Amino acid sequence: MASLSPTRGLLMAVWLGCHVLAGSLHAEMAHTERTVGWVMEATGEWIVEGPSKRPIRQGEGVTPGMVIRAGTVDETSKISVCFSDGSTEGRDCKIKGACAVPLSIAVPVEQTGYNRLFDVVAERLARDPGRYVQAQARGTDDEPPAREQVTRADGGRIDLRSAVRSRPGRYRVEFRAVGKDDALGTTPARVEEVEWGPESQPRWVTAPPPGLYSVSAVSVDEEDVVKAVPWVLVATSEQFPGQAAQFAECVRMTESWRSRAKIPWGAIRGVRQACLESLLEMAL
Repeated sequence: MASLSPTRGLLMAVWLGCHVLAGSLHAEMAHTERTVGWVMEATGEWIVEGPSKRPIRQGEGVTPGMVIRAGTVDETSKISVCFSDGSTEGRDCKIKGACAVPLSIAVPVEQTGYNRLFDVVAERLARDPGRYVQAQARGTDDEPPAREQVTRADGGRIDLRSAVRSRPGRYRVEFRAVGKDDALGTTPARVEEVEWGPESQPRWVTAPPPGLYSVSAVSVDEEDVVKAVPWVLVATSEQFPGQAAQFAECVRMTESWRSRAKIPWGAIRGVRQACLESLLEMAL
């Protein structure tokens, strides 16, 4: 085999070095540009620093290296950023001098099993933050009478005790499929009238096919509507252990946000709903 001339060998080495460097830079950029958290609460004007300054609003994702500062400083300006490990950072301009220091977003930790779900959730929120966070955060901040849930059929039934809080009595329960083209569940998938006892007892209903549903329960006797309609992911027996464990991590993450930064319940539920949709998408 003919050997390379010194000049050609040097050119080849430079060419290979450039490609290796380009690959490393691409990998580093992909790593650092990954969404690591969201603005879960924002009042007043907040600006992302950089060559092209822009406002950042509630529901938007944040990436490593991003620097956020207050555009206008007054007592009503506040921002809370929440991360996948359950931590939070923020600025409250009511505190003297707090908003003089910009908020810098750190480089993320290495991915774990849950962070892979977090990446899917981040993409979903980035496509439509208004659906999950902005709209959900409006209204009262009272603890909702409904909770999102992952469940599976038990003898052809599912227990809604974790999802729906209700007094004893007869209820008309509706399941409405949640999907890309039916986000609000406008088409009932199943309607059933049931008799429920004390809150400590199971809330049995006939199980619909595996899928994601919004569930409403209306009292037949008192016309007492469960106002906060929960989303319930009905899993297959094979998928239930993994999906339930990952959703439990999502719940722990958002509960940490609530306890650390008093994030509104509506926004918390919006992220949990995004987690359920992402689990369904990953299973398909």
